[in-house]
Amino acid sequence: MRWEANEDKVCCLIYIKNHVLNKSKLSTSIQEAEFFGVDKTEGSIMMKFNNIASLCDDYGIKTSATINRLAHYSRQNQAMFESVKDFSLTEILAELNKCRIGLLDK
Repeated sequence: MRWEANEDKVCCLIYIKNHVLNKSKLSTSIQEAEFFGVDKTEGSIMMKFNNIASLCDDYGIKTSATINRLAHYSRQNQAMFESVKDFSLTEILAELNKCRIGLLDK
C-alpha cells in the first residue's frame, strides 16, 4: 500500500500537534488522520505514527505518545517530517486544511 506525500504530511502534522505540542490520545490522532483525508486502515495509520515517533526520537523531539517505535521509515515520510517539524500550532492547522482539500479533491 503506497502512501501519498500529502498523507504522510497529514500524519506528521497531526502527530506533532497531538503528541509534541499537546498530550492527546492516539485514537484521537487516528480519527483525525481519517478526517483529514488519509485513506488507509487504522492499523496502517498506527504504523505511520510509530514511524513518526521514531523520527521524533532521531531528531531529539520529546513526545507524549507511549507507542512502539519502528526503525524503518520511508524517505518520503522523513522528508515530510523535516518539512513540518518546526511548525507552530497555527501553521499546523493551516497546513492541515490545505492538505485536506488536496486529499479530498481526488
